[in-house]
Amino acid sequence: MNDASKDALRSNRLSGMLFLLGTEQVRALLDQQESGRKRWKVSNLHLLWVIVGFGLFANKSYRNLFRLTTGVMAPPTRAAICVARKRLSAETLRQIHDAVVGWIATPKKCPQAFYKGLRLIGIDGTLLDCFDSDANREQFHRPTNQSGHGAFPKLRLVTLCELGSRVLQRSVIGSYHDCERVLAEKLFPQLSPNCLLLGDRHFGVAPIICRLINDKVPFLIRVKKGHIFRVEERLA
Repeated sequence: MNDASKDALRSNRLSGMLFLLGTEQVRALLDQQESGRKRWKVSNLHLLWVIVGFGLFANKSYRNLFRLTTGVMAPPTRAAICVARKRLSAETLRQIHDAVVGWIATPKKCPQAFYKGLRLIGIDGTLLDCFDSDANREQFHRPTNQSGHGAFPKLRLVTLCELGSRVLQRSVIGSYHDCERVLAEKLFPQLSPNCLLLGDRHFGVAPIICRLINDKVPFLIRVKKGHIFRVEERLA
């Protein structure tokens, strides 16, 4: 990818972020975080842009990212932005996420996200390193083996992804010791009979399959070779 393509990609990411996080619905949620004290240096909206912007522009500094997202050529000091980050609670960010993120593909604009009228949804899990603090070690735990503890606490993330658009619509976070399949069931209320859920063989277990059948959610999940099923139809 040449420099021009990279600049265009960054511009598209930035414009998309500012469009989604500048709606009246987002502003209303942020207003609930305001106290009687007036915020002069960093507004909650600008603060939100900076926090989300770090996921899109990881190589930018605090002040450069503030300048990029807000257009303010004389941004606050790094210390002021660091202090301001503590204002927005995790619950507020979760509410904003749930208000903004949803299924976006349409059969006309993104036909690859559908199969025979069903919206293609993938489910999978992964492990992510956390900052090595006492609170994170207690909450998420560190992996262990015969040599001792791992370097970092790890959280287990299970997410639903709209295939085609690649939107991570909903996610659930657990500790290193939580079962991926148990966490996955917390995401099933997001599914409907209009979806086709795709999963790997780790999700091919009775509790998940029975839950999906009861919810009338179509699914296509690989299973391990050791499972024995009655053959209903042998396909070509």
